[in-house]
Amino acid sequence: MILRIERILSRPGSNLLLVGPSGVGRRSLLSLACYMHGIEVVSPAAVRGYSLKSFRAEMKSFIPRAGVQGTPLCLLLEDHQLRDDSIIECVNSLLAAGDIPGLFELQELEPLLAPLKEEMGQCGFRYRTLFDF
Repeated sequence: MILRIERILSRPGSNLLLVGPSGVGRRSLLSLACYMHGIEVVSPAAVRGYSLKSFRAEMKSFIPRAGVQGTPLCLLLEDHQLRDDSIIECVNSLLAAGDIPGLFELQELEPLLAPLKEEMGQCGFRYRTLFDF
């Protein structure tokens, strides 16, 4: 099992779904494989009253670290964190498009994307948009 997880994590932009009964070591195997690749495992803290608002707030801290700073992250979501259908929709959109619609306001995006724009400018005119970069 660890070899399968490791092979999937070695591919850029990969995702993985581990299914099985609780207590079989999915989290431990994933943590070990991520450690081998230097990937930080992050997981939303599902506490009492955990809602879509809480999930989106945590994603606001994870996404800039992975997308702007380039920190390799592994988002670990467990069944008890996916109790609300709207959270599942956000996860689906993150997997499908790499973005959660409406997560950041325009005023929040400008300071986050400024370092990327500067880096894109240093690369010359190979990229037409920041998304292409």
